[in-house]
Formats: sequence, C-alpha cells, structure tokens
Amino acid sequence: MAGLAEMRRLIGILRDGDGEGEPVATPTLDGLAALVDGARTNGLDVTLDADPGRVPAPVELAAYRIVQESLTNALKHASPGRVAVTLAARDGSLAVRVTSPYGDRDGPRAPGSGAGLVGMRERVALLHGTFEAGPENSGRGTVWTVRATLPITHGGTE
Repeated sequence: MAGLAEMRRLIGILRDGDGEGEPVATPTLDGLAALVDGARTNGLDVTLDADPGRVPAPVELAAYRIVQESLTNALKHASPGRVAVTLAARDGSLAVRVTSPYGDRDGPRAPGSGAGLVGMRERVALLHGTFEAGPENSGRGTVWTVRATLPITHGGTE
C-alpha cells in the first residue's frame, strides 16, 4: 500500500507541478522540457525530440496534454526502460508520438481506468485529428505507443 501511495504522490506532482503557489496559465509547448524534467525527477528515463514550430493555441494545448497524460501513464504502467517523446510539424499537422516499454514490471502497477486514453482521444477528435494507442512491436521489444496527428490549420486559419 505504501508503494501505491507514493506512486499517487508522484503522479500528482507530475500532473500539477509542485502544488505550491497560484495556478499556472494554460500550458504551452515551451513547457515540455519542464514537464519531461519532472518525469525524470520521478524516475522515468525520458527523451524529448520536439520541433513543433508555431501551432495554434488549441493544438498546442492538446499536444501538451497528450504528452502529460502519456508520461503519467508511463509512470503508472510502463515497464522499465526509455520513454521517447517526439513532436514534429509536417504536412500541415503536428505529429505527437510517445512510446514507453510495455510488459511486466516489478513493484506496484496502478490500476487503470482508461479515462486518460478516452480524454486524449476526445481532445484530438475536437481538433479533427487522428489518435491511436496500443502495444506494437519495435526493434527494442514491445512498446506502448500513443500517436496523435493534430491539424495545424483548420478552416483556413492558422
């Protein structure tokens, strides 16, 4: 039980920052490095490769929240190993990809409700993007991959 309590505390820090002070403004992609640093502080081995360029605020917020939820899920459920976060603008869209090791792990595994995946899927759908998540084989074993494509332009506006 102590292990689960500690995991919940770490997830709270990852989701909410340090919990001190006033609420922060709407997160932007400029905050990804700090988000990843927080995940590292909580024990994840994370790489970040982000070159999103300029994107509209709704796309920026959705991408940030997808990465945030994916890191939270990795902390709760992933096997030991590297988590890779990649964001790249291409063909009028922002591609977001987060991979984490998938399989058995030592220690407690927080129960999953699926609400995080549902929330990511709904956020992407609101922007007329595509979303998929699930296990896949890679050159380094089985990984859990979250992949979202968010249109940068919608209705002729940027």
